[in-house]
Amino acid sequence: MSDMFQVLLFESPSGRSPVKDFIEAQSQRDQARILAELDDLMEFGPFPRGNKIRHVRNKLWELRFPGERGAFRFFFCVASGNRVVIVHAICKKSRKTPKQDLELALRRAKQWVT
Repeated sequence: MSDMFQVLLFESPSGRSPVKDFIEAQSQRDQARILAELDDLMEFGPFPRGNKIRHVRNKLWELRFPGERGAFRFFFCVASGNRVVIVHAICKKSRKTPKQDLELALRRAKQWVT
């Protein structure tokens, strides 16, 4: 694929990156897995493939893959110019995504696609 996507991590107005903080808090093994998945997202784009990427709601999508202690969910939106913005990330142990995490991801995504 000739047009690679740029993967950006959400930053708050103060410059803090909660997604980067989340990644850095994971084990080295999980960090390597996360970076490999984000590399695939950059190379292949935010298009559904297998069961890794799915539409959540409105302009929000999620990248799903297993980790050492649970299932990772990286929530993202697609912005202009082939940019994928990771707005929130969690490691969940239950089947259902916590409502507060979903609402936070939706709020952050709205900032990028309006």
